[in-house]
Amino acid sequence: MHLSRWQFWIVCALTLGCSVGNGAGNAIGNVTAPTCELVDAPMNLEFEFFAAQELEPSGLEIRMQEGADEPQLSNGIVIFIADSAMESARLGESIELSTAVDAPVRMTYYLHAECGQIELNRLIDSPQPVHYVAESGTIRFNSIYSPEVSNSLETSAVFENVHFVDPGDADQRFADIDGSFRVIFNRGRPAQRFP
Repeated sequence: MHLSRWQFWIVCALTLGCSVGNGAGNAIGNVTAPTCELVDAPMNLEFEFFAAQELEPSGLEIRMQEGADEPQLSNGIVIFIADSAMESARLGESIELSTAVDAPVRMTYYLHAECGQIELNRLIDSPQPVHYVAESGTIRFNSIYSPEVSNSLETSAVFENVHFVDPGDADQRFADIDGSFRVIFNRGRPAQRFP
């Protein structure tokens, strides 16, 4: 089951089922979102906040973003891993990304800090916020947090030539991004919305 951005924070707050971590990483590329006046605009995300949510039976969702604000106020990437135990058995292999529901790894890219307006300390949603899904590209895990397999809390990966699209308008709304990250999760430490 894939959690929406709201469900992610609700689960974190109510069950303390997610963990934050220390790490580093970035994503570099170009994004096109005409409603936000972004046309092949260069983007460089420096990840500062990392959180993970274990999903049954062995799934894992990782959120990486520029700050610890709520997702609708920030920029970031979410990686959904259907089976972390399976991926731990093929570390170093390139995994093809797609929008298929049964894909082993899926990614989304959101640019809400750039493509939203804040008025009187509240967010006014953009008519078409940048919340794209990976249509193609690869990700290669060098390590992965998988409690079923090991006690390691490290997850690190490189993603290349990732083409993100808005499924409703893939020709006009898209992004092309490369990046990498390395994070050590603190299991059991609840995620917080603010630093």
